[in-house]
Amino acid sequence: KKNVLKNIGGYESLKNEISEDIVLARLVKQAGYKTIFVDCKQAAKCRMYESYQESVNGIIKNIFSFMNNKTFILFSAMMIVVLFLVLPFPLFLFSFANDVLTGYEWSYFTIFCGMNVFIMFLVWLILALYQNLPMTVPFLYPILFLNLTYMAILSYNRSISGSGFIWKDRILR
Repeated sequence: KKNVLKNIGGYESLKNEISEDIVLARLVKQAGYKTIFVDCKQAAKCRMYESYQESVNGIIKNIFSFMNNKTFILFSAMMIVVLFLVLPFPLFLFSFANDVLTGYEWSYFTIFCGMNVFIMFLVWLILALYQNLPMTVPFLYPILFLNLTYMAILSYNRSISGSGFIWKDRILR
């Protein structure tokens, strides 16, 4: 609303921010107003990026900022992503193969990793159906999260080093 934007200092309060959308939401909440996420899928459609490199540039400028520029929060989140979303898939494959090759019943480790993989696959399958994503997405989720971890490292390095972010043919610092 116009009065909310005015009360938080208008666009002037965002002009030096790299992740202005994140900062805008935080300023609105700090001023005591509510923010909501609205699913506008039926009303609008856009393609945010034309290439992989554009998507990397667009996403990395926001990751560290989204974590409030807190190293501990960023690396904790990255560790959780790797431990619970990336590693269980290859660990399940190796553990399952080991169980089969040794002739033993499924180990508890295989079952635990398998449950994790199944739940994540199911979540991504539902998301893919809801968002009309390609049906390959549920099979690729470990790679997607590994890629996100790579982007988080880039975001951190570019933020800490001060080298900035390439965005719309300019460098943001």
